Amino acid sequence: MTTAINELEQIRYSNQIILTTEQLADFYGTDSRHIKQNFRNNKKRFIEGKHYYFLKDTALKEFKNEVDNINLVGKRTSSLYLWTAQGASRHSKILGTDQAWN
Repeated sequence: MTTAINELEQIRYSNQIILTTEQLADFYGTDSRHIKQNFRNNKKRFIEGKHYYFLKDTALKEFKNEVDNINLVGKRTSSLYLWTAQGASRHSKILGTDQAWN
């Protein structure tokens, strides 16, 4: 069962509402592996800072400390992609799931 957009936890980063890869996958009715693979295959169509943010090291640590939901990012996560609304829209064009078409 997938999640409706209004049921997703709203998280902000760089003054934008963003989604983690796992949230994006859940919303579009797929798994995070599929999101990651589509991104790798279409990376040239995504612009960092516009469609996504890539966090690691200090930026990731600061993000983990800011979010209220401690389960949002795993303790051992060494890097994290955060997707903006525009990035989520780009994914919907390449995923092909029923939820993405809707």
